Amino acid sequence: MIIFSRNTLREALTGLRVLKLNKQPLPFLQHVLVIGFENRVQFDGTNLDQYLRYEGEAQTTAATRLLVPFDVLDTASKTAEANTEIRITGGEEPRISYGMGSATLDMPFKTINVSEFPKKLVAEGEPIALPAGILGAMNEALGCASTDETRYILNSVYLNAHEVVATDGRQLYRSNSLDLPITEGMIFPSSQVPGILPDEAAQLWRWHHKEHPYAQITVGHWSWITKLVEGNFPNYQQVIPKADSYGGLIRLSEADVERMKTVIPKMPGFKEKDSPVILRVSDKGAELRTLSRLPKVHLSLERSEVVRTVTTDVAFNSRLLLGALQRGMRELHARDSVSPLMMKSWYKADLRATFPRRVVAKAICKKRSQEDAVLAVIDQFAIWAGQQYEGKPISAAVGFDPTGPTGPVTFNHLCSENFSAVLSNGHDTMLVCNFSGEVSVMAAGMSGTSLSADSVFVPATRITPRD
Repeated sequence: MIIFSRNTLREALTGLRVLKLNKQPLPFLQHVLVIGFENRVQFDGTNLDQYLRYEGEAQTTAATRLLVPFDVLDTASKTAEANTEIRITGGEEPRISYGMGSATLDMPFKTINVSEFPKKLVAEGEPIALPAGILGAMNEALGCASTDETRYILNSVYLNAHEVVATDGRQLYRSNSLDLPITEGMIFPSSQVPGILPDEAAQLWRWHHKEHPYAQITVGHWSWITKLVEGNFPNYQQVIPKADSYGGLIRLSEADVERMKTVIPKMPGFKEKDSPVILRVSDKGAELRTLSRLPKVHLSLERSEVVRTVTTDVAFNSRLLLGALQRGMRELHARDSVSPLMMKSWYKADLRATFPRRVVAKAICKKRSQEDAVLAVIDQFAIWAGQQYEGKPISAAVGFDPTGPTGPVTFNHLCSENFSAVLSNGHDTMLVCNFSGEVSVMAAGMSGTSLSADSVFVPATRITPRD
């Protein structure tokens, strides 16, 4: 028999719940491996890609090891009295009992053979000490990781010796100033687990099992093993702008931050796909305002400090701004209408850059009707940036000719084929489209290509793996 408190069980299930064990397709994955020792208990759960263990205080009358359905434990954690003890008995007829109201509930449950549960991998090598704050940074970075399943390499958080990084191609998070004894970066899959782990000093192991990379992080009562993402994380360094090249700088006050959190979600346009908002900075102060096509709303940042002004309005996605504010970033850097907006925290070395997708389209288009075709190309470039073709980075270029002939194939349809990634290289070949998104020509020898005076060229985009 294993005896432990309700609080111990609730803390264990708080973490195991993020693995969504009750929704796993295989019966043995819907169970928690409960192991009782003399004065402690272990709760193990896995979804095959991740293995999570919680270890807490307990009393054990005899060594016990059995699989308990997650739903049985979840029900016990919710219905047991606050100060009651929970008892699990193994054997041929396993049971769980706990106090509920003035009565004691004693309930049998069905189990399966322990041998069906995957064995926990054993970490190899010497542990690496992680200082407090790393797990918190990984959890913050997750908000900037891609959720697009086709961008596998970006569904992750990247950790190397000096930084924690995540990006979805439209925004990027970086927490730097680390100094870890790591010789090779690690790409952790997107996971909610770092969010339930205590943000304290931890230990990290990295090793290979059957030629696949794994990592283990142990902190407090928890031990987390995960399979790492295999591949090369994009060279994010080349897209992070230099702060000293930015003319505009605003230090946001806490009072203005709280107002923005409340007002921005209510501003016209917030529910649109890109949640557009405009930042205007002058000697008189800074303000956020809606686009000209929307009802006029101005949000004055009257309590914030304008350190340096910027000469032009800057439009960006207000949802990304709110995400940065939630992560404690209070320095807002702006340069011009097409450069990424950059936010930093002056009390910790964090950076979040937002890439104004629609602003770029506006900068190179003369008519609003042309923007959708350009946006489709920008989005496709973002997808290619996180992929490789035959093991090599993708480089491509697309030109827009407003007088170009119509064609039977659209750019979006062409990009549904894998070979589309190598139809142009941006050096001597490019695709040419009209502003309806129809591919009109495949141009070779770009220096001799004849385009109209109103043509727009979207240059080669290439994100190469970091050496």
